[in-house]
Amino acid sequence: VATGPMGQMRATFRLNFSGLTREGTYRIRFADAESEVFPVGNRVYDGAADFVLNYMRSRRCGWNPLIKDSCHTKDGYIVYHLRASSTGTAAVLWTLIMALLIAAGVVYVIVLTQIFPLLASFSNTNLAMLKNSFLIGTHYLFATIMVFAVHFAMFFAVVALFTPLIVFGEGLCALISAWMLNHVLISVAGAPEDKEEETES
Repeated sequence: VATGPMGQMRATFRLNFSGLTREGTYRIRFADAESEVFPVGNRVYDGAADFVLNYMRSRRCGWNPLIKDSCHTKDGYIVYHLRASSTGTAAVLWTLIMALLIAAGVVYVIVLTQIFPLLASFSNTNLAMLKNSFLIGTHYLFATIMVFAVHFAMFFAVVALFTPLIVFGEGLCALISAWMLNHVLISVAGAPEDKEEETES
């Protein structure tokens, strides 16, 4: 039965082997063309999964256990050791760029841990809030690290241990962070009752 073109093949045909009553290996000959040997039987699909897995192994990048060699070893981007892929001025430039990116990431994390408690507690300009967040975060660096550790621990627990923790995980992180940073804000601005006493006097 003709089934039309498929991929790069101009024509395909589906053959019916129901008339064959004896299991074995066969080949098809037509004019000068001859097919590869193929099996006919009730267990022709035995080992099909192994065949597919072997094919996948043969296409595996990096270290390939089937061919005992590595492929595509120079296609990836080197992130932490950029000097290994460049020399001279390019190596220095990439090193400086990476250093700036790391520094910007550290500043971002420090500001992010402090900006929301400050916004909830004080009124100020956006630029001043960002500046104060960085200054407070660096001055009270241990508290900043602890807040980051709380969020990282919850992220790890949600991803690696128990995904439903995400339901109350962020709320719990916010509660713990607020409790820790409350002492920092009191150290910076004083307790609320102190301000009330100053206002009354």
